[in-house]
Amino acid sequence: MTSRLGWGSCDPSALWKVWDAFGIKESRMTGYWDPALPVKCNRDEVKVTVYRRPGRLLIAYAGWAKEDLHIKLDLNWKELNMDPGQVTITAPAIRNFQEQMEYRKLDDIVVQAGKGGLIIIEKK
Repeated sequence: MTSRLGWGSCDPSALWKVWDAFGIKESRMTGYWDPALPVKCNRDEVKVTVYRRPGRLLIAYAGWAKEDLHIKLDLNWKELNMDPGQVTITAPAIRNFQEQMEYRKLDDIVVQAGKGGLIIIEKK
């Protein structure tokens, strides 16, 4: 969920562009509450929701801790029909939200206090 464009000083249009580029409308969402969630986080204070498309995965995570956390995400690669050695893992740059990052593994992601982020995994 984002704020509405024009409400206050927040402009979510950069986030919307990433969603559109990913194809979020055509994706299948699995929420953090679903026991079939193919991505698990090692910290209860951080919730993860996944958006799936063939060969693509968007992971949205958010934390409510009062301090920065280091998290590890465990993916069910078989369920996702992906080979971890044949994917790219990136956090896309989103103005006023997150900087671009490249990942090799998802075993040490910093979640700033009260914040979250997006990670996109794509087959090469």
